Amino acid sequence: MQKVQKSEQEEVYIGIDLGSEWTQISYFWPGMKEPETVSMVAGEQKYRIPTALYRPAGSDTWYLPGSKSLKEEPDSLYLEDLWGKSLRGETVRVPMARGAKELFLLFLRKVLRLVPELTEFSQIRALAFHMQEISVDGVQLLKQMGLRIGVDIERVFVYDDGESFCHFAMNQEKDLKLHDMALFVCEGRTASAY
Repeated sequence: MQKVQKSEQEEVYIGIDLGSEWTQISYFWPGMKEPETVSMVAGEQKYRIPTALYRPAGSDTWYLPGSKSLKEEPDSLYLEDLWGKSLRGETVRVPMARGAKELFLLFLRKVLRLVPELTEFSQIRALAFHMQEISVDGVQLLKQMGLRIGVDIERVFVYDDGESFCHFAMNQEKDLKLHDMALFVCEGRTASAY
């Protein structure tokens, strides 16, 4: 992690790569040379955070799971696909029925707390969500979640693979933009090209 001197008034730019199985979060504080991605394990490159919440047996507190292996723990609760469930407006049956949107909001807050030196969500200058495909309902839900976190709706952005790639490609050094570019996305047994 880069050490940057900053005041509490400085604002951070945050990008969240959101998927049904995993999520990852990157941030940029003024004075940094480039954005950093948060690792779940200090000193290692374990960037994928399961898009899930975990509650150990006998606890009332939800945690971000470090791995999917926690699903196997007896008497624990492991809630997967929080993004998909909230988009579908599902109710999750845990000891008390809760809306998936509330649990997804809790997940987002926990993910944002992973950003080093972020003390209040009001420090977020821009919150960008990236996902493979976007929909009107998805954009509305993410903007609503951003607002509930405390980020002005005009500061919440949603991008898909193609748009993210265009931003990346257009912001490269001039010499790198002289050639044709293509983006290949491989997930499981599926490959897409842009």
